Amino acid sequence: MSNPVIEIKQLTFGHSHPLTEPVSATFSQGELIAVAGRNGSGKSTMLHTVLGLRASISGQIDLMGEEISGMNAQDRARKISAVLTQRFNSAGLSMFDVAALGRQPYTTGMGRLDDEDRAIVKNALSQMGIDHLSEKRMDEVSDGERQKCMIARALAQDSQVIIMDEPLAFLDFPTKLEVLKLFRELANEGKTILFSTHELNLISDVVNGVIIFDENEVIIVKGGANSIRASLENTFGTLTGK
Repeated sequence: MSNPVIEIKQLTFGHSHPLTEPVSATFSQGELIAVAGRNGSGKSTMLHTVLGLRASISGQIDLMGEEISGMNAQDRARKISAVLTQRFNSAGLSMFDVAALGRQPYTTGMGRLDDEDRAIVKNALSQMGIDHLSEKRMDEVSDGERQKCMIARALAQDSQVIIMDEPLAFLDFPTKLEVLKLFRELANEGKTILFSTHELNLISDVVNGVIIFDENEVIIVKGGANSIRASLENTFGTLTGK
């Protein structure tokens, strides 16, 4: 088994009080993990805490053997990237410019891109199928294309870990499938990916595991599609109620 990439140790998170019981989990290189739960259950708060954007109430998060709370912003950004739900203020930037923001941890103080940086950004846009829109302003494209660009920015960051909060939002059904396939391919190449989603009918055959928020309990299930599907149905039910 490969060395842990993310280790969550007795973590509690929330605002003034913990949202769930303490959570402990280990995620390795190449794992694709979905996070499922009802609105307001704590999915986003947990992801923000794992990203180091919010302080934990208690517990510890290690990223590749180093406690994330002790990392400076640049070191953290080279190891972990994010796609969040907050709408990005593009301020007239092109799609290329927005995706290129993912290269900031590697550029000089002037933020200038070299040829390698530009090639990485172009490849990220191509992976998301929006390279033909690279010169379009973000405010000129659809919500789905904006979302693809935010994922491209995370890909351009070229981090070991990618954490995404509702990355399938605003995407039509065929594109959701395409993006899930891309996530699987990235994990197969060695990325460790955690993403929250409400698309529970799409994930069982793709992911390696699921983090389920069930009231104040967090359940972590790894294994094959059948065990993941059964755990999701046990928590959230089925269309038939059976």
